[in-house]
Amino acid sequence: MCSNGDFFYLGLYMKVMKILCLVLLFPGISLYAVVDRVVAGSRLWDNNKRINDELSCDILIYQTDIPYTVTASGNYCLAQDVTIGAGDDGITISANDVELDLNGHRLDGAGSADNGVVLSVGADRITVKNGFVSGSSISGIQLLGNQNVVIDGLIISEGQFTSRGIRLEDCNYVSIKNCDVVKDFSTGIDLLDSNELVVTKCHISNCTNGIQASEVQLVVDNCIMTNCSIGFTMPFTTGTGEDVVLRDCLVADSGIGFRLFNSDVFALRCIVKNSSSGFLTSTFTSNYTYVECQAIGNSQQGFSSPSNNVVYKKCIAHDNGLNGFAVSGLAQNIHFLDCESINNGSDGFSCSNTAVNILFKGCVARDNSGDCFETVASGKYMNNVSIDNGGLPFSPALTDATKAISYSSAGVLAGANYWINVID
Repeated sequence: MCSNGDFFYLGLYMKVMKILCLVLLFPGISLYAVVDRVVAGSRLWDNNKRINDELSCDILIYQTDIPYTVTASGNYCLAQDVTIGAGDDGITISANDVELDLNGHRLDGAGSADNGVVLSVGADRITVKNGFVSGSSISGIQLLGNQNVVIDGLIISEGQFTSRGIRLEDCNYVSIKNCDVVKDFSTGIDLLDSNELVVTKCHISNCTNGIQASEVQLVVDNCIMTNCSIGFTMPFTTGTGEDVVLRDCLVADSGIGFRLFNSDVFALRCIVKNSSSGFLTSTFTSNYTYVECQAIGNSQQGFSSPSNNVVYKKCIAHDNGLNGFAVSGLAQNIHFLDCESINNGSDGFSCSNTAVNILFKGCVARDNSGDCFETVASGKYMNNVSIDNGGLPFSPALTDATKAISYSSAGVLAGANYWINVID
C-alpha cells in the first residue's frame, strides 16, 4: 500500500515528466513560463488556459519583441504583460488571416504610447481577443481599411482625454463584442465611414462619448453606457444618413442618453435613466422609429425631436424633469402610438404650433405637472387619456367637441382631472 508521501512523489514525478515532454514537443514555448505555472500550483493540463492557448500559438510575443509587427498569417499570443515605449504602437498587424490572443495579459502604453494594437490598411480576416490594453494616447485598438475583423473580450482602459478606446474607419464586416472600454477616453468606440458593423455586449464608462457613429451601417445590441457625457452619439453630417439599429441598450448616469443627429435610426427596447436628457434628434434629419423605449428619471426631456418622419410606439417617459415627449420646430409626420407619459415635471406631450401632421393614438398622460397634450389643434387624436395632470387635458383647447369628452371625478375613472378622447 502506498503512503501519502509515495503519492506526493508520484505526482511530482508525473508533473516533471509532463514538463519535459511539453518542452521537447514544443520548443517555442517558454520553459520558464511552464515551470512558473507549476510551481505556483497551477494544474498544467486541466486548469491552465494560458498554457493550452500557448500550445495553439505559432508565435509567442515577449517584452523584448515590443514593438512587434505581424507580417505572416498565423496564431500569435502575448506571453507576458508588456509595456509599450513612448510614441510606439505595441503590436501592428500587417498580414491577412491573423489571430492575436493577448492570453489574459496586458499591453500597457503607460500614457505615452501611441496605440496598443494597429491593423494596417488592407489587413483582413483578423481576430484580436482576450486581454487588456491600457494607457494609449491615440487608440487602444485602431483599424483602418480592414474587413472581416473580430474584436472580442478586451478590457481597454486608462486612455487620454483625446484618445479612443477602439477606433475604426473605412472598414467592413467588423464585430466588436464582450469588450469593456473604461476611463478617460474621448470616445469609447469610434466608428466612421464603415459598413456592416456589429457592437454587442459591450460596456463603456467614464468617457466623453460612449459610442460615436458617423456615416455607418451599424447594429448596437445589448450594450451599456454609464457615466459618459453622451452615451451614444451620431454627429450631424451632410451625407445621406445612416442605417443604425439600437437594440436592448442602456444609458445611465450620463449627460445625454442617445444624441441622434443624423437620419435613419431604429431603436428597440432602449432605456435612458438618471441622466440629463433621454433621446434627442436634430433639425434637418428624418426617419426615426422608437419601439418600447423608455426615458426614466432624467433631469430634462425624456424624448425630444425637431425631426421629420418619427414614430414612437409603446414608448414610456416617466419622472423626467421637463416634458415626457417634446416635438419642436417645423417637424412633420410624427406619430405617437400607445405611448405613456407619467409624472414628468412639465407637459406629458408637447408639440410646437408649427409642427405638421401629428398623430396621437392610444396614448396616456398621467400625473404630469403641465398639460396633458400641449399640441396643435390640427393634429389627429384617437383614444387618448389624460389623468390628473397639473394643466389642461388639451392645450390649446379643442374646438371640435367630437374629439374630446370630459369626465368629472365621479365619471368613468375617479380623479380630479380625467379626460378621454374618442375616435376622430
